[in-house]
Amino acid sequence: MFDIVSCRQDIDQVIDIARIIWTEHYTPIIGIEQVEYMLSNFQSAQTITEQISTGNHQYYLIINLVLLKLLKSVLILARAM
Repeated sequence: MFDIVSCRQDIDQVIDIARIIWTEHYTPIIGIEQVEYMLSNFQSAQTITEQISTGNHQYYLIINLVLLKLLKSVLILARAM
């Protein structure tokens, strides 16, 4: 199942997913300061809203509820270790 990102709640989900991905995978490569820069400049609510409203970008949320629950559990366990 997939949904086109069109409201603030959807945008917040995109931001949350982006934060998880960028922090977990890019911090060791480029450092936390660069990750924070990228998130605040390219994955912020304001930027995503502007991109959607101008028609320059289209975002989708691909939802697999079983996989999503598993992924959240794995991330929680990984952080606890």
